[in-house]
Amino acid sequence: MYDAVDINENAFRNYDPEVLNMLLVDHTTYPNMCWITNSYEDVGGGYGYYYPIALGVVTAQKSCIS
Repeated sequence: MYDAVDINENAFRNYDPEVLNMLLVDHTTYPNMCWITNSYEDVGGGYGYYYPIALGVVTAQKSCIS
């Protein structure tokens, strides 16, 4: 059994947006990491398999998608 972990992305953004930006970088290829799943496509544009995960799509209004 494990404890569920939920990270408040807006807390990172409010503290220092550059912290979250650094966490989103793919350090093997250097653009941001991609979603690598189609599970979020129905949320809207920018959430498909090969779309990069950007600060604006994981914070603010869409940060609490369930």
